[in-house]
Amino acid sequence: MTKKQLQLGILFLTIFIDMLGLGIVLPILPRYAQSLGFSSWQMGVLIGIFSLAQMLMLPIWGYLSDRFGRRPIFIISILGTTVGYLLLGLTRSWAMMILARLLNGASGGNISVV
Repeated sequence: MTKKQLQLGILFLTIFIDMLGLGIVLPILPRYAQSLGFSSWQMGVLIGIFSLAQMLMLPIWGYLSDRFGRRPIFIISILGTTVGYLLLGLTRSWAMMILARLLNGASGGNISVV
C-alpha cells in the first residue's frame, strides 16, 4: 500500500466514522430527549441545530484548511466531534444538549476538508 493510498484510506475512514456517528445518534436522539422530558419543539431544535451549524461552518473549515493545511484542521474537527458526542452522552439539560449538537455540527466540517 502506497503512502497516498494510506492517506486516502484515513480520510475515508474519518468520514465513515462521522457518518456512522450521525447515523447512530439521529434515530435515538428523539427518544433520548423524550426520556429527559423535552417537548417536541425542543427535539426538533436538537435535530435541526446540527445541520445549521454544519452549513455555516463548512466554508470556514474549507478556508482554514486551505490556509493552515488539512491535517491540523482535521485533528481539530475530530477533537471537537469527540467532545460534542461526550457532552451529548453525559448531559441531562436541554441547553447542554444544544451546545453538544452545535459543537458536533460545527466540528462536522471535516467533510469540506476532505
